[in-house]
Amino acid sequence: MPDLDTDSKPSDSQIEFRFPVVRNPAHLIFTDQWRFQPQPLKMIIFPSHIPHTVYPWKGTGERTILAWDVRLMSKIEK
Repeated sequence: MPDLDTDSKPSDSQIEFRFPVVRNPAHLIFTDQWRFQPQPLKMIIFPSHIPHTVYPWKGTGERTILAWDVRLMSKIEK
């Protein structure tokens, strides 16, 4: 995890998820949100269809992001 500059905002480097809140079945309103602050040795795995934003960061080092496709299979499926 890279070190942030001293003038960084509290949201810098966070990932924010927005979850739908259905008030009217004809419309999805994304108002429920959750933020995750990266930490050493922590990883979050989530489906790519969840709306998300990654905030930029100012600092030294590198940000590493892994993205891949997964297909979950039953143990009895071949």
